[in-house]
Amino acid sequence: MSCSDGYEPPARVKLFGELAGYFRGLVSFPEVAVEGLTDEQYVRSAVRAIYGK
Repeated sequence: MSCSDGYEPPARVKLFGELAGYFRGLVSFPEVAVEGLTDEQYVRSAVRAIYGK
């Protein structure tokens, strides 16, 4: 079963995990600021901060 974005769930988890790892390597935030965020939420927040959307 594929998602509407074209990624299978395991591939989606892996992709966002790798992207989140990359962004986490660039800058660190207080644990309280990122506590409970999934990798996908972390990446989406980073992209919004970069591109302002």
